[in-house]
Amino acid sequence: MSTDETRRLPVRNVPDMAIAGFVRLPMPSRRRGELWRFRVSMRNNSPGTICLRGRKWVMSYANGEQRVVEATQVFNCRPVLERGAVFSFGGEMPFPTPPERVELRLFGEDQLRSPFMTPPLVFPQRNRLR
Repeated sequence: MSTDETRRLPVRNVPDMAIAGFVRLPMPSRRRGELWRFRVSMRNNSPGTICLRGRKWVMSYANGEQRVVEATQVFNCRPVLERGAVFSFGGEMPFPTPPERVELRLFGEDQLRSPFMTPPLVFPQRNRLR
């Protein structure tokens, strides 16, 4: 979904998302920057089934620039979550210049095919592991 389309979607806490693991590491070898490793976990807390259709990352930098990355899947799939079901995914992101703020939003549909997007899940400024 494009940024313009997502602005019109209702924001709902349908999947309750949390950062289950997060660490910032120096880049391996002689490369500059940081490597961020993360795991996000979510539970469908809606009264019915939902389908996750896409994701949007927004990285904000100290100089005022923003980088937006959107995808029409959630890490190579479109998970369908029954009420109470849990879905987790993880990954890593290399940053030559680490951002000041990183947020993640997910897009989907509920059982009535009503679209929604989640409130932003904001990544911490420092290493954090649970």
